[in-house]
Amino acid sequence: MRPAALGGQDPGNRETYQQNLAALTAKLDELDQDFTDGLADCANQDLVTSHNAFGYLARRYGLNQVGITGLTPEAEPSAGQLAAVTDFVDAHDVQTIYFETLVSPAIAKTVASETGAKTAVLDPLEGKAQAALDILKQKNEGQVDVPPDQVFTQFEDWQKVYQLADVVLITTPPGPRPFLFEQAVKAGKHVFMEKPVAVDAVGVRRVLAAAEEAKKKNLNVCVGFQRRYAPSYIDVINRIHQGEIGDLVFGRVYWNGTSRPGFPREPGESEMHYQIRNWYFFTWMSGDHILEQHCHNLDIANWALQGKMPVRAIGQGGRQVRRAKENGTIFDHHTVEFEYDNGMRILSQCCQIGGKCQKDVSEHFHGLKGMASLANNGRFLINGQPPGGKRTRNKEDAYQLEHDTFFENIRTGKVRNDAHYAAHSSMMGVMGRMATYTGQVITWEQAFNSAESLVPDNITWATEPPVKPDADGWYPVAIPGTTLPV
Repeated sequence: MRPAALGGQDPGNRETYQQNLAALTAKLDELDQDFTDGLADCANQDLVTSHNAFGYLARRYGLNQVGITGLTPEAEPSAGQLAAVTDFVDAHDVQTIYFETLVSPAIAKTVASETGAKTAVLDPLEGKAQAALDILKQKNEGQVDVPPDQVFTQFEDWQKVYQLADVVLITTPPGPRPFLFEQAVKAGKHVFMEKPVAVDAVGVRRVLAAAEEAKKKNLNVCVGFQRRYAPSYIDVINRIHQGEIGDLVFGRVYWNGTSRPGFPREPGESEMHYQIRNWYFFTWMSGDHILEQHCHNLDIANWALQGKMPVRAIGQGGRQVRRAKENGTIFDHHTVEFEYDNGMRILSQCCQIGGKCQKDVSEHFHGLKGMASLANNGRFLINGQPPGGKRTRNKEDAYQLEHDTFFENIRTGKVRNDAHYAAHSSMMGVMGRMATYTGQVITWEQAFNSAESLVPDNITWATEPPVKPDADGWYPVAIPGTTLPV
């Protein structure tokens, strides 16, 4: 809403709105002049970037942006694209290839090495936000209208977002989610929140408390455990609950896959900025992959057991291939046995080693009358046979279904709150990590009541990260048998 309109809605503060507009305009004019003056003597108007994140800047100041990968920063350029950009750099005597610090520099450095150019960093925040907006506009033509003053890049900007929004989507790295969820509920907003919802027991308890407040306010809370919305999963879990395979005696859940690359440290980069770019490799931000990724499988176990939580856990884990400084603090494999009060066991296994290691993402439950396998090569089987015909993944996109359901509930006045089960499923991951990090038997009470708080409140770029490298650049990594539970 523009100041004039705001003044009409709130005449008593019309002067304040006009003053704020004048101050903002003056600031933007000053910034515009800085750009104009700084580019006045620019000998080359060609701006070669790792991807097309600076279209608005280029158009405003008469620059010719050439992106190596187009709009999508994660895309891999073809050999033809690389050759074309390389030829362009040579032909136009481009001296510098720019990349963002939130995007891998590998492609930019490849072009630079082929042409003799150097590389440099462009601002990662505004570029990333604008690139994301550009992609949304491209994919949803005519459906996206976000004015420049509503594109935010600072941690503390959540306050501005919450004032403007009717619905809040919390898709940050996991660490800050409990705080952001709590604040969204206080503001009376419906919330979609990615999984896991916390990285420690303190955060889990915080989410559960906020979930109760959301319940009182009739707020919808959808969590990104999309399997809970998938028709095939719903069908098989219901059949388990109806006793089709009898009382459960054992379960197996797996997420064994490949490793993932990080981003190298850039000259002059702050420690907080480096860790945020590489958030997946730091336990305080990701929770380790037993939580960030494997929580999907743990949630299916929680669902199959109708919310019953384990009483204790014992596990092993470590770093088989993650032996470099840039691998942060997380393990590359975890194996945990969760025990329940009736003697039931769930075997949990996850790894990110890669190579020729077997890859498997699936869940299996054994009962007194048979067995159920979910998502084993895309098949959903009961008793080793597909009763009533072959059971396969439904064609519906579960990621879309969860959002469709979420917004339909908001429109129709229905209320669904996923936060309670999501918090407990996340807590299973925290409990398992405590077992693998320490090598000790961890009880549910011990884990759930843990006082260990990994994440600072109200993070800003100036916040000191809770873990730091030593003088040689190595981060502290848990040592089973030595690390103690907190």
